[in-house]
Parts: sequence; structure tokens; C-alpha cells
Amino acid sequence: MPAEPRVLPRLCPACSSDRIESGARGETCAACGWSGSLCPLCCHAEANSRHHGVPASQGGKEIVRLCRPCHSQVHATFTNKQLEKRYSTVEKLLESEEIWKFAQWRHKHPAASLTTVSSKARRRYSPYA
Repeated sequence: MPAEPRVLPRLCPACSSDRIESGARGETCAACGWSGSLCPLCCHAEANSRHHGVPASQGGKEIVRLCRPCHSQVHATFTNKQLEKRYSTVEKLLESEEIWKFAQWRHKHPAASLTTVSSKARRRYSPYA
């Protein structure tokens, strides 16, 4: 039997309300009127960074919008080859235990800032530990 898909509750980045409605042009908060698009990983921050499911260097054309911290974490965790072969969709990214834990942490701490470190050190960095 397949595992249940991992999904976090969608919360408004402006007021933290869960009254988010989806429309043709993104999401809108019924509580405060915020409109934009939510990050599909952490479901709380506004998605303003473009991520290629398959890296552009590997010929990928499909783009998903993520928030900057989630996008940075994806690239700090996986190489382009790993993204191309195993983690080309949001659903597959959330199946990764490390990305799932980060998304849960980010969901609880939407305003948390991340420390900038070198790429090699970032692969070992876990702000949610």
C-alpha cells in the first residue's frame, strides 16, 4: 500500500490564517486579503524563487516556485544529478526525510533566518536539529 502523501497545512504568510483559497492566479487569504503563491514545500512562505524540477543544466524546462529558504535547502541537500534522477517533483522532494523535516521546521518558523555557509558545509547544515 502506498504511503500517504506528505502535506502541511497552508497558512497565510501575512496573518498565519489557514483560510487560504486557491484561484487561477495563485492563493488568496480570506482573513486578511493577502494574495500571492505559497511555497509547495513549507506551505507558509510566499514562493518567489524559481526552481527547475530537473536542473536547467540537465535540460529541465519545468519550473516550480519555492520560497528562498526551501529552494536553498533543496540545493544544499542534493546535487543536480540527484535532483534529475530522484527528486524532480515537489512530491518526490517531500518524500526525502531531510527535506520533509526542513519543511516542517520552516512551517513552524516562517520568519527564521538561515545562516549563510559554504556549499560543502551547507550539505551538513541542519537548522531544525
